Amino acid sequence: MAKYLVLIYGDEKLPFSEQEWQDLMAAHMRFSELNKDALVGGEALENTSTATSIRSNGNDDFVVTDAPFAETKEAVGGYGLNEAADRN
Repeated sequence: MAKYLVLIYGDEKLPFSEQEWQDLMAAHMRFSELNKDALVGGEALENTSTATSIRSNGNDDFVVTDAPFAETKEAVGGYGLNEAADRN
């Protein structure tokens, strides 16, 4: 069986009301329950304000930067790892 990485992303600057946050978490829980046989793992990630990027400079050294890999409107907030015969 193949493994598939599912990225969960959104605009982390959008404000969520408490009810919207609860609804979002409930939807994630429903998805997890309905797909529990295929789910291998997954986690929420920290906000991009905590990000650190590590890049090779090509000389067996690394450059560490306190910032996300790229500046984008949307950020990866979590991931799921699924195992299935195919991506369908």
